[in-house]
Amino acid sequence: MKWLVVMCCLAALLLGACVQKAKGPEEPVFAPNDAVIAAASVEDEGYVITVGDFVAVSSASRPTVDSVGRVQDDGTVPLNEVGYVRAAGSSITQFAETLGTLYKEVPGYEGGVADLVVEVKLGLYLVTGEVTSSGFRTYEEGLTLYDAMMSAGKLTGRALEDRVFLSRKGVDGREIIRYSKLEQLKELALKENDWIVVPHKVDFILH
Repeated sequence: MKWLVVMCCLAALLLGACVQKAKGPEEPVFAPNDAVIAAASVEDEGYVITVGDFVAVSSASRPTVDSVGRVQDDGTVPLNEVGYVRAAGSSITQFAETLGTLYKEVPGYEGGVADLVVEVKLGLYLVTGEVTSSGFRTYEEGLTLYDAMMSAGKLTGRALEDRVFLSRKGVDGREIIRYSKLEQLKELALKENDWIVVPHKVDFILH
């Protein structure tokens, strides 16, 4: 009887891991790099943030706030010091007001909405996962997914070498998500706001 209980527990744990991985890769949050800083921003403060947007936040008084994250499929964006915050459906101005309220609760933060700069960044793509140099890069016409992969350095020894995860912003805000074989990457055009992930071998098996 004991072995049956143990087997059931192991099965439940494995199932839980599979369900968790099926949600896709964890959305990363980064400090703004040179590509992010140089990138153009949406000029309309009434622009409505959608899934797949790259949102950068900075504070003149508290540099640890400075971060850039991607709006994930549940509408939230990961940011330094406040975690996941719902962004999709809000204008840039509304989202700045939301963040101003949240950051007031952060110990040591003395600024308000006026201290925050919230931008939706354009002309970028993101590469993460089992690569030696993950982060945001400047998008250019004519680049392929293979070019994007090469811009992120080499694959690590833990990388699944024959699959790449692609999350792409759809025209109506939805995401197009799929795995592609590495040999197909030279035939696939890179698009602005693409997020390419080189998965860990175990992550892909559980997914």
